[in-house]
Amino acid sequence: MLYHTDLYVPSRVRAQVRKTGQAVPTYSQHAIDESYKRRVVLPDLIDFTKCEPFEIETKRDGTIIKVGYRTRYQHAPKSDLIVIIHPSNNYVRTAWVNQQTDQHATLDTSIYEKANR
Repeated sequence: MLYHTDLYVPSRVRAQVRKTGQAVPTYSQHAIDESYKRRVVLPDLIDFTKCEPFEIETKRDGTIIKVGYRTRYQHAPKSDLIVIIHPSNNYVRTAWVNQQTDQHATLDTSIYEKANR
């Protein structure tokens, strides 16, 4: 099940999202390749106190299998680093840089769970 914080996240899921501590990430080859192509510097440490979750994917039983986090990107002004991470092992599937002013005009709300389910 896929949730977006701008739309709906059940409280039981929201409560499980990591917002404290730090982790040493492991990056997928895709994340490494794309960061090289786009000249994105990937962090050696992720500080969850400085991250804002925006997308959460769970199994049907509510176990979180993926979280999208947004955090300030230190290497470019007015930019954020986006990381898609598996919380069980700190595996980063992909990462990219986005402008802080991005208003998500292309967000496809049809792929996310809604509150009335």
